[in-house]
Amino acid sequence: MKEARDQATRLFLDLWKQKSGDRFAPSRDEFDWLEMPMAVVPRIMIVDVLTSPLDFQYRYFGT
Repeated sequence: MKEARDQATRLFLDLWKQKSGDRFAPSRDEFDWLEMPMAVVPRIMIVDVLTSPLDFQYRYFGT
């Protein structure tokens, strides 16, 4: 089970690097949920960082 999660994480990181290129991170719109390894979807969290005042908006918290 751990090996499957590790492999899924590696696949996701490869996808992340491919989509982000030279940027810090890819945009949310660049991801298709169907192309992500299902083993990592429950561990994904998408958070918007808001300023003035500092706040965090949770868009997705894996289930």
